[in-house]
Amino acid sequence: MSAVQQVLDQIQAQSAEVYAISIDSQFVQQAFATQNALAYPLLADPNRQAAAAFGVLLPEVAGILNVSNRAVFVFGPDSRLIYQWLKDATDQPPMAQVLAALQG
Repeated sequence: MSAVQQVLDQIQAQSAEVYAISIDSQFVQQAFATQNALAYPLLADPNRQAAAAFGVLLPEVAGILNVSNRAVFVFGPDSRLIYQWLKDATDQPPMAQVLAALQG
């Protein structure tokens, strides 16, 4: 998430907003945001409904059930999906690609 924080000003300059969603609880999210000085909302999805809806919920990873991949979705002003990136939870998103998608 630090990769997003580093380019947050550039994202916002494109009139875009950032929301992070995790299957962790709101309390874990709050602690993570504070610890990492994140300046965008972290939303909790402990019931995994958003993860399932976005197709990033995995049945099992390393013996842990119902986890989610790291993903980035960029939607245009018309709510159409214009970019997506899905990777393992340890990878950082390619922010140059995200910024390019925002610029059209």
